[in-house]
Amino acid sequence: VQRHIQDSAYEAQRAIERGDSVVVGVNRFEEGNGQRIEQLRVDPAIEAAQRDHLAALRDRRDQAQVHDLLAELSEAAVSEMNMVPVLIRCVEADVTLGEICGSLRETWGEYQAPLTV
Repeated sequence: VQRHIQDSAYEAQRAIERGDSVVVGVNRFEEGNGQRIEQLRVDPAIEAAQRDHLAALRDRRDQAQVHDLLAELSEAAVSEMNMVPVLIRCVEADVTLGEICGSLRETWGEYQAPLTV
């Protein structure tokens, strides 16, 4: 299924680029005003404040509990066990989304699309 979706998206993009498929404003009927959209710039102070907040969160939580919950999450991921209760306990114990995803990534790996020639 994933391969079919990939191939379909690739063919659709090629049709747009060849001009066989019309996308208004992309490859036909474009306005020539050349309006430039301003990019969002995030204040570095916001990043620093978020880093400090995350460091404080990690300092105040029970690290042993976090370790145990992540181990339990990994066990649930390889079994037939319902993962939702474990995920809820992780969130309630201030386990970060990055830590949860990292644990699942270690357990299941990361999807790699097959190379098409």
